[in-house]
Amino acid sequence: APRCGRVRALGSRGARRATDVEVMEVMVDLEGSVPLLPGMRADVFAPHGRFVRNTDAPREVWIGGGVGISPFIAWLRDEAADRFDKVTLFYFHTPGREFPQMPVLQAIAQTRGAELVGVPGGPDDPAFAARFADLCRQHGAGAVDVAFCGPTGLLEAVRGAMKANGVPAGNLRHELFEFR
Repeated sequence: APRCGRVRALGSRGARRATDVEVMEVMVDLEGSVPLLPGMRADVFAPHGRFVRNTDAPREVWIGGGVGISPFIAWLRDEAADRFDKVTLFYFHTPGREFPQMPVLQAIAQTRGAELVGVPGGPDDPAFAARFADLCRQHGAGAVDVAFCGPTGLLEAVRGAMKANGVPAGNLRHELFEFR
């Protein structure tokens, strides 16, 4: 049987409580030591229900760090959703460890009309700083709505980028997603 240390749900839709999570994809950590067998009980840790898309925002900026990409994948796959042409998704990842891999995520984003910006170099990566600043100039800092899901350290860097570009602190919604 495959072995699993963590099972990570990559997205949920319409969940009202933790027990209602609809798992869309699962990532298995093969370095773990617990056998994974059909019918086993699993504790799933993922955002569920409170972190929702702000479709009223003039310009949406989604920022996912590592496994924090999960809710954004769910949002992109929501067949009832639209207006992805106003979305820029920044995906902070470690090259070779991203899941899903960049070409897969690029295909999902492209199909829905969203812009994907891969950020392999961390919060100081010019790919993030330059594109985020461009979006703020192009659309006006007050029009940029930031949805963030990822680790605390990255959240602080995002707050710094928002401040540097004049985006009001109230335009940030976030869900922390860290494994301890």
